[in-house]
Amino acid sequence: MFQELSEERRILSASIDSWLRANYPLPAARQHGPANWKQFAELGWLALAIPSSCSGLGGSAVDLALLAEAFGRYLVDEPYLATAVLCAGLIEACGSDEQRTTWLAEIAAGDRTWAFGLYEPGTQYRYGEPAVIASEAAGRTILSGTKSAVEGAAIADRIIILASDPKGTRGLFIVDRWGEGVRVDTVGSVDGRQISAVVLEGAPVLARLGAAADKISSIDDVLARALVFLCAQAVGAMQATYDQTVDYLQTRKQFSQRLSDFQVLRHRVVDMRVEIELCRSLVAAAARAVEANSNHLIAATSAKAMVGKAGRFVAQQAIQLHGGMGMTDELCVGHYLKRLMAIDATLGNADFHERRFVMLGQVAQ
Repeated sequence: MFQELSEERRILSASIDSWLRANYPLPAARQHGPANWKQFAELGWLALAIPSSCSGLGGSAVDLALLAEAFGRYLVDEPYLATAVLCAGLIEACGSDEQRTTWLAEIAAGDRTWAFGLYEPGTQYRYGEPAVIASEAAGRTILSGTKSAVEGAAIADRIIILASDPKGTRGLFIVDRWGEGVRVDTVGSVDGRQISAVVLEGAPVLARLGAAADKISSIDDVLARALVFLCAQAVGAMQATYDQTVDYLQTRKQFSQRLSDFQVLRHRVVDMRVEIELCRSLVAAAARAVEANSNHLIAATSAKAMVGKAGRFVAQQAIQLHGGMGMTDELCVGHYLKRLMAIDATLGNADFHERRFVMLGQVAQ
């Protein structure tokens, strides 16, 4: 991902890859469960981006990108993005001192999983004016409305909800996933993970995140880091797809010749490599921009737009170069395509981020 890394970051990257290669099989032979999540906590991965003052390791967006790239190579599907990136980021940015100390330590230890209800039906990735309403009833705050495309809600312990009070003031409210008035309707994503609609019918609020104030600017900053994480995952998945395709072409023969000897196929492989390297450069730049808190919104959204289109291209080329074998579950190229499609749809697809890039550029002028 990055051409120049410190010794500590090279060790981090190598250790992540080594553990996943030894312990995290690709989809055909995979089993999931709480053991993986607790193992992630023991390895320090859940604490990576949490401040050291809150039981974390104080890692940066670059460190997260290194982890995400490995997650993409091995098709990791635990709810890391929802819990350790989105919700941990929101708690750090918006929570009170007590909330940060308590909840971030729980995330770092793997004791709780979280989800973030941001989008709503029909909003097409816009979230500035939430229709979920926070109101007072019988001396307590309750939420009513629906959040859509909530990743990790099916197994979460807590859900952070962006809502508006009757005066139109937006805030972040926390509900118990298993509490009264909370219904979670879950469907399978294209890559086999679970995506949910969260229906709130007078759901009591456990707490409000931080002071009663508008949190949209903080959400934008947290989303920028999450976009970098997603894009780095996509680069890892694209690179793994490319590597498997090259190996296949070098071993498969037709008319007594290796497929890699056919010039037209080699040209297609080069096109794949060019797309991957362009994405790699954009994601590295976006990670550094988020780390420096400089032009990070534009950098993250431009990377997401590029990765969404390039990911589909690379995976589709890989399937075609594998022929009929590419469509079978025994080979991983089809699984990589599904994951790249899911990444494109998460937190805004390529078309959305192309439009957002233009809008952010106009605001910056």
